[in-house]
Amino acid sequence: MQYSRLNYRYLIALTSILCTTSLSLLANPLERVSALELSVEAADKTEMIISHYPAQGDTLIIWIGSSYSFSSRTYKTAHLLAKNNQEIWQIDFSDVLFEPKTSNFMRNMNAQYVSDLISAAHKKTGKNIILMSRAYGAIPVMRGATLWQQQNLHEKYLSGVILFSPDFFKSIPELGLDPEYLPITSQTTIPTFIFQGRRRGSAWQFPRLLKTLTKSNQNIYYTYMTDVAGVFYRNDTNPAALTMLQRLPTFIPDAIKLLQSTENYPKPTNYTQDKKTPYIALMNNKIKAFKGNAIPSPFSLKDSNNKTIEMYDFKGKVTVVNFWASWCPPCVEEIPSLNRLRKKMKDKNFELISINYAESPQTIEQFLKRVNVEFPVLLDKDGLVSTKWNVIAFPSTFIIGPDGKIQYGINAAIRWDSDEVITLLNSLY
Repeated sequence: MQYSRLNYRYLIALTSILCTTSLSLLANPLERVSALELSVEAADKTEMIISHYPAQGDTLIIWIGSSYSFSSRTYKTAHLLAKNNQEIWQIDFSDVLFEPKTSNFMRNMNAQYVSDLISAAHKKTGKNIILMSRAYGAIPVMRGATLWQQQNLHEKYLSGVILFSPDFFKSIPELGLDPEYLPITSQTTIPTFIFQGRRRGSAWQFPRLLKTLTKSNQNIYYTYMTDVAGVFYRNDTNPAALTMLQRLPTFIPDAIKLLQSTENYPKPTNYTQDKKTPYIALMNNKIKAFKGNAIPSPFSLKDSNNKTIEMYDFKGKVTVVNFWASWCPPCVEEIPSLNRLRKKMKDKNFELISINYAESPQTIEQFLKRVNVEFPVLLDKDGLVSTKWNVIAFPSTFIIGPDGKIQYGINAAIRWDSDEVITLLNSLY
């Protein structure tokens, strides 16, 4: 990526602050903070209801909901940003348009609503506009910003976009395959700052995402949030996530200054949203034949008892390798059925191991006090083993045959002790 000299220095300073964040400032779960309500009309007369956090500054942040509902963390952060002179409009388009809160809605939402909202916000306030979202909310944000650029070639009050761990996947790929990105990923030119969670399951794919984004956009700035899976995700109670949450009301204005100082504002690409062919990611709830590199990557990891477990040769037995995280509800929900699977297969040459993604030994120790896990739990503290196995979503589970090759896999939670699964496993002997 290329930066102007001034912006590059600024980015280095901000990154240094983020990467050296102290873990001493911890917070309890944040309560919801009340906001005012206002409404604006889209071009088609749709009423867009806004949660409004007023402030006196010259910048308005339009915070667009993702496929997740706004949470107490987002409400509190909006309140603190407003106290820091950043006016906030929060909007959940799934509520406005009476659509389900799903990633598929984010993939297919009409971006004209975002463009209309940008124009309406500036008309009402006269302020510079920043768009902000997380995860799959990045899709309508980038599409809306690009559409607005095309429709307002001589206006520059849209300063840029802030994204938290953005997702631009057409769908979650089957195990072993790389994801495909939606066309907007390589067709946007809006200045963008990304806060990427280092512990997020798809974090190792981030360099590939950057390569795609910078095909058309050299004004991409980013920093990693160390030890953070999802700063607005209520289940991420890691001290680093809570500390980052406290400090965002300071970091976000710094990112805005960087975006607003970006020079050589580029012209938008000739992007058109395809509304005739919807992008539909189907729920993967069936074990499927593995299509990636069938040779499993060896590993040597400590387990939850600090014992080293090495896997270099997978031949001679049927092995199930389950990648998971304690902050992932489906991962936790399938643990009892994995316990039962191990019991049902106890007379077979069978092995079940789990690999926890990038969590501390202390976190797993506390988790195991609450949840009964009857199989080895290995700790992939830096996420490198998960990266080598091409894991993108959690849970992800691989089934290795006696020939030592990966035969099947699934990146969803299922009932592992079902007759269907037992029959499949036995067919491998």
